[in-house]
Amino acid sequence: MTLLPPGINAILLLIFVSVLAGVMGSRQNGFQWFLRHSSASERALFTLTIAFPFWFWAMYKVVFTGDDDYGAISFLIVILSCAFVYWKKTPLSSNMLLPSNLVVSANYLLPFFNGADLPSTFYIYLGIGCLYWISMAAWNWDSRFQDSKVGDELRNSLV
Repeated sequence: MTLLPPGINAILLLIFVSVLAGVMGSRQNGFQWFLRHSSASERALFTLTIAFPFWFWAMYKVVFTGDDDYGAISFLIVILSCAFVYWKKTPLSSNMLLPSNLVVSANYLLPFFNGADLPSTFYIYLGIGCLYWISMAAWNWDSRFQDSKVGDELRNSLV
């Protein structure tokens, strides 16, 4: 059995859960609708589906290998914000996904600055992960205008 280079398993997992969550989210109205018009709670569920396996993986590494994987904290923050957004449909809750997604993105950047000696394939994964979570933050930020009631309240408060 050949092992994949470090980071490749994580990239494959990211692709798999993204496709799975995208199929689940778009099954009623189509993928383009899901990307452009889905509500904050639908996006929170999608984001939770992506974050959970990575949080579980990080927790496994912390508990069983003693690794200092900050993903155990950053992905937990995303999971908690997703739960809050899903169950509390308020203007405040819609804004919570942006900072939590940016925390994960920042966590992906840490090894670039702390002098970690990692294989190049793992740095590729970290770069992809950082860009992925920045795009998730932007997509989730856009959702604050998608819920009609919440979006109307936000639009009125910004005017």
